Amino acid sequence: MNKGSKIYSAEYFDYVDLKSSNSARIVVPLLMSWMSCRSVADFGCGRGVWLSEWAAAGVADIRGIDGPYVNQERLYIPRADFLAHDLTSPLDLGRRFDLVQSLEVAEHLPPYAASAFVELLVKHAPLVVFSAAVPGQGGESHLNERPLHYWQGLFRQHNYFALDCIRPHIRTIREIEPWYRFNMILYGAESAIAALPSTVQAFRIPEGARLRSAGDALWYARRAGLSLLPRPAVSALARAHSRILASSARGRRG
Repeated sequence: MNKGSKIYSAEYFDYVDLKSSNSARIVVPLLMSWMSCRSVADFGCGRGVWLSEWAAAGVADIRGIDGPYVNQERLYIPRADFLAHDLTSPLDLGRRFDLVQSLEVAEHLPPYAASAFVELLVKHAPLVVFSAAVPGQGGESHLNERPLHYWQGLFRQHNYFALDCIRPHIRTIREIEPWYRFNMILYGAESAIAALPSTVQAFRIPEGARLRSAGDALWYARRAGLSLLPRPAVSALARAHSRILASSARGRRG
């Protein structure tokens, strides 16, 4: 994420780690049951919580990419597997992975960077697990909240097609954070989709059809309420919320 260290504090990353760990422990095995992943890259990985779950699932070849604001003393993955890089800038790792993921990252990048960011993802893998904040979701320094079909269109420019195969399996699992349950989509190149199980291919979005928003009553109420507030107020609320939860988690560990 293109995050400045003055905005995204240690408390922010503590909050992200707390919210990601349970979700990753459930979602990663589900994805592994559908595909043979020997290598995974995570663009906007934070401290690497999701990648640590991929490693625990048997994926030895992992790579995390995020900005220099990430404290590398507190990574969940080996330092050698982390690359500090501004995600608004071009990058070529000189190889491709079996799978790339980018989860709740793209909304932190300025709108002008959206197309190039999607190009960055598809350049590095034939399959991409992607989620990004939708309008009204709220969070710290969200610069580009967009409906799901906006990103669908950007992936389609590279002949990557949407498969809405993840959300039906996880949307009612409360241990998974709602932004993953309601936003997570699998995108794939034609050849990669053909190699997936037929039960996964069945969730491919037909040509010309748009991805639809999903959520429960609480999620829609949250979005409706936050959409009425100015962005600075939403960001301030998110920072206060993350500080409280991160402090509570540290207290329980202590």
